[in-house]
Amino acid sequence: MNEIKRLRLIHEWSLRTLAKRAKLSVGVLVRLERGESLPNEVNLFKLAGAFGIEPEVFIAMAKQAVANTAKQEVPTEAAVSTLVEFL
Repeated sequence: MNEIKRLRLIHEWSLRTLAKRAKLSVGVLVRLERGESLPNEVNLFKLAGAFGIEPEVFIAMAKQAVANTAKQEVPTEAAVSTLVEFL
């Protein structure tokens, strides 16, 4: 489960609720949760705000997930996959 979906479920929010709080479309959230796309910088800030997390902390969490994968000497494609899974 990716981090966006995990946080959404912890808050017991529907996709529609998160979409409204983050000012994003449900379609964008679905693609992010499925790992079909990565959030751009603006969307990262919107999601961080919706979850009440400082944007810098939210971005640092994503970077840490990638770094942890890289330490395991996993190919770049797997590191990207980890970032998608995190988000």
